[in-house]
Amino acid sequence: MMNRTSPPSALSNWPASRLIAGALAIIIFAIDTFTPLDIAIAVLYVIVVLMATNFLRRRGVILVALACAGLTVLSFILQHGYSDGSDSIGRTLVSLTAIGVTTILALNRQRAEDAWRRSETYLTEAQRLSRTRSFSWKIATEEQVWSEEIFRIYEYDFATKPTLDLVRRRSHPDDASMLEQAFEQASSGAQNIDITHRLLMPDGTVKHVKVLAHPAQDMENNVEYIGVLMDITAAKRAEEALQELQASLAHVTRVTALGELTASIAHEVNQPLAAIVTYGDAGLRWLNREVPQLDEVRSAVERMIDCAKLAGEVIARLRALSRKTTPEMVRLDINEVVNEVLSLIRRKSPITK
Repeated sequence: MMNRTSPPSALSNWPASRLIAGALAIIIFAIDTFTPLDIAIAVLYVIVVLMATNFLRRRGVILVALACAGLTVLSFILQHGYSDGSDSIGRTLVSLTAIGVTTILALNRQRAEDAWRRSETYLTEAQRLSRTRSFSWKIATEEQVWSEEIFRIYEYDFATKPTLDLVRRRSHPDDASMLEQAFEQASSGAQNIDITHRLLMPDGTVKHVKVLAHPAQDMENNVEYIGVLMDITAAKRAEEALQELQASLAHVTRVTALGELTASIAHEVNQPLAAIVTYGDAGLRWLNREVPQLDEVRSAVERMIDCAKLAGEVIARLRALSRKTTPEMVRLDINEVVNEVLSLIRRKSPITK
């Protein structure tokens, strides 16, 4: 609902209005009946009919119009009797015609106002249910119009005049630069607005909103943005909860897999350790010969280092697997994965001479 004012008929349903309309009808009847004025005083009954549309529905307005018409005829009879006065009859017919035409126009206006109120009600309810708010923003004058739902989400009073400063006050400090950039781009009127940012409320709570708007031209060819503001706080919180749940589930899955792979991993750790011992023994034998074979000793030491590195890598990956962290997406070299798998499943025995 872009306009926060209601039609007059929705604001005047007061007992005082009925009393005023009744008193006015009596006054018009008295003047028309007991004063020698040669004018169509009864035409003033149209005021009573118009007032009735503010507090009566269609049937009530028709009854009031018929009552005014009846008072007009009664006044003619009381003042002129049944004598044929062409001027008096003419004034009476003019008054009756005015009452009839006014009644028809008033009923049409009332019907249009009812349709307008229904459409406004439907729009307001649709915005409330979908958490969507509408607004307009004239770039040249910086004039803004907000729906009631926008005032509610920003937590401002309905009587407050909408301005960009009000939006800035509620903007989260970390998103202020992004919001200002969107304002600057929109000032040119050259592109649509599509941003998602946070609001920091006076009580410290944070809200997430999405703004969508497109530029249009008014009757004076000035740029005016028409758009909607959606409260996506619940969706953001659900998304964050889902991500946390996925992280917890991934952690549980890793720990479960870790328990199932413990025996295999222990074997993979023991294998390089056993190889280190074997290569160490082989190196000592090469050194204890009458002529130490230093090349063979060097080769055995290098293999011991490789085995120690392999054992360290297994332990490091085991610790990473058991750590609870948010999943990280990285590029993966499939060849490297295949080589690592081959190194795990390969069973090599140290060869000694």
